[in-house]
Amino acid sequence: MGKGEFTLSETVRVKINGEVREAEKGTRILDYLLQQGIEHPHICYSEVLGPIQTCDTMGK
Repeated sequence: MGKGEFTLSETVRVKINGEVREAEKGTRILDYLLQQGIEHPHICYSEVLGPIQTCDTMGK
């Protein structure tokens, strides 16, 4: 990009605990919650696993 140029990323609006927030389009909701420091129960989460895989499939 040249001087003075910028790109806008697409965002989506989500309502979390009654508050509307904006996240970058394509961000997994759990990733967003963790980035924002919002407590949310989850079990055995790893960024390297796809959305279909779970911890019981690791190393098999």
